[in-house]
Amino acid sequence: MGLVAAACARMLGAERIFVIDHHDYRLKSAEETLGVQPINFDRVDDPAQYIVEQTAFRRVDASIDAVGFEAKLSTVQTLLTSLKLEGGSGQDLRQCIAATCRGGIVNVPGVYAGFIHGFLSTMPPTRA
Repeated sequence: MGLVAAACARMLGAERIFVIDHHDYRLKSAEETLGVQPINFDRVDDPAQYIVEQTAFRRVDASIDAVGFEAKLSTVQTLLTSLKLEGGSGQDLRQCIAATCRGGIVNVPGVYAGFIHGFLSTMPPTRA
């Protein structure tokens, strides 16, 4: 899903695209075919902070969270999921939000099952 999202972004005119993954073959393919900037999250401590620094602290205009079911979990997230306190990992979504500028767009075609611990409600505000 991530490669398709990057290809669509390129087709729609995005000039600079960051792709985050931990599979080198996917990152290499995206870099060679789409001209993206690959980020391997196994080698970069905080991908969102890396993007913020690469954009001179401006951040990106839009992010696409194309995580598949289920994202690679940290030890804490694995524990919360095992205890049924969290239905999915919100780490990738939080990274997207952190890398996106204020007023920017975060698109989530990725798959999240159930409650995500510590994430605000996604209900739209009511209008008076």
